[in-house]
Amino acid sequence: MLHLVSSSAGLSACKRSLLPDDKVLFLGDGVYVAEETACEQTYAILRDVKARGLSFCEGVKGIDYDDFVQLVVSTPSSVTWT
Repeated sequence: MLHLVSSSAGLSACKRSLLPDDKVLFLGDGVYVAEETACEQTYAILRDVKARGLSFCEGVKGIDYDDFVQLVVSTPSSVTWT
C-alpha cells in the first residue's frame, strides 16, 4: 500500500493503519512531518521540500513527479491522508 500524506493530521491517521511493507510519500505541507514516520520506504516530493526551505532527514528519499508516477503505478493500491 502507498500512503500519500499531505499534513500532520494525515500522518496521525496514516500511522494507525501503516503496515511494515507499506510505502509513505509526503507531499505538500506533509513534508514538514516526513521525519516522524518509522516506515522503511519513505519518500518526499523534492519540489515541496525545497519550496518550504527544508532539508531531508535520514531515511527519506527525495523524488520528482516522474518518480511519483512510477511509485503509484508500481504499487497495487494507495490511500490519501489529508
